[in-house]
Amino acid sequence: MSSAIIAGFILLYLSLKLSALYFFVFLTGLVVYLIGKKSKESPANKKFLITLVILIFVSRFILSLFVFHARGANLMQDEGLYSKKSLVIAYQMKGVEDAENQFMEYFLDRDMRPSTYGLNGYSYILSRFYFFFGYQIQAARLINVFLNIIMFLLIFYLARELFDSNVARISSCVFAFFPSIMFWSVAIGVDMFVLLGITACMFSLVKIMKKAGPKWILMMIVSLLMVASVRSYIAQLLFTAFLTAVFLKKFTRMRLKGKLIILITGFSLFAVLLHSPAMPFLEKKWEERMTVFLRRQKNLAQIDDSGYYIYPPRCYREETCGPIDLARAYGRGMYYAVFSPFPWRVDSKLQLMAYPQVMVWYLMIPFILYGFYAGFKINRFETTFIFLYSFFIFSLFALLEGNMGALFRHRDMVTPFLIIYFAGGINKLTGNRE
Repeated sequence: MSSAIIAGFILLYLSLKLSALYFFVFLTGLVVYLIGKKSKESPANKKFLITLVILIFVSRFILSLFVFHARGANLMQDEGLYSKKSLVIAYQMKGVEDAENQFMEYFLDRDMRPSTYGLNGYSYILSRFYFFFGYQIQAARLINVFLNIIMFLLIFYLARELFDSNVARISSCVFAFFPSIMFWSVAIGVDMFVLLGITACMFSLVKIMKKAGPKWILMMIVSLLMVASVRSYIAQLLFTAFLTAVFLKKFTRMRLKGKLIILITGFSLFAVLLHSPAMPFLEKKWEERMTVFLRRQKNLAQIDDSGYYIYPPRCYREETCGPIDLARAYGRGMYYAVFSPFPWRVDSKLQLMAYPQVMVWYLMIPFILYGFYAGFKINRFETTFIFLYSFFIFSLFALLEGNMGALFRHRDMVTPFLIIYFAGGINKLTGNRE
């Protein structure tokens, strides 16, 4: 059945003359073959994984073909930006001079930012496909789809590591058809690239926590480099969460005497730092960093009607912004980070489109929290790590974001892992029923 479906899509591609896509059909068929013939999964799990891989490919293809006008010539916004950068790199590899100006007509999004903006790990990979196959919208989009298929498999195995096969099937199925994830997996390839790196890093770190091995260490390094090549701050937060979880694991296993020594030493060093000659330098660096935060938040708030301000007006005027102001801004920002876009305050068509998913998101939150509680009882260390990563990401968004549209998209950097704990929570509440 799966071979017949793949063959049918090949015939469809032939009829539409989308020749560059044979490669992606082959890769999807290869994944199906490896699951069916080479994996050690149970027959039920094999059937589930093969079915979902095919459905992911088919659903994204239909979305791209009929919603995003796959036969058109132009890409817009971030999709167009990264494709433009990739196309320029591809033609520079072919020796074409002044490539950026020559190929501007391919894009509606005529980005005027510095030439280095948009050059990252994803755009370099996409440029290789453009180099071999030429510029095709479907080539750009189905790279994203294939990355999404690999992510789906990683979510399945990560959820099974954290809970069991029931939770793995629930969470990977929800992930496969979560509306915003489906949208980004077609339209915003750079997000899928980063999410794949985050998921692979998360999976390898969980495996390292249980039993370190060379292949998991290598996987962690490669995936961290993937994430850092696009969004270095997420790679830093991911690694910081891991180190913090390791410290907490060691700390909780210490005797009372050891814990007291660590705490006293930590407070003593902090007190010395506050009165050290380095303090003025650190205060200056903190003020510079806060200025960057405030400018970014203000700029994002001014993009369109979905913008919002979280800091007091005097902070934006670069006057004194104290700890109390920062704490209030953090609370207000976290409110937006967790609950926006708000169904009771729809300011644009995009927010209206997000309304159904937001309602589902609100219903998921209690199960996510219970899932963390249940996961903490099963895998304390691993759950602590994922909880810290999620908390760090939301905290960063709370202080930096200023636009509900951008926040809605960036929040999905943590959504796949919250879906796992949602599935874990609902599974435990229903007595381990799938």
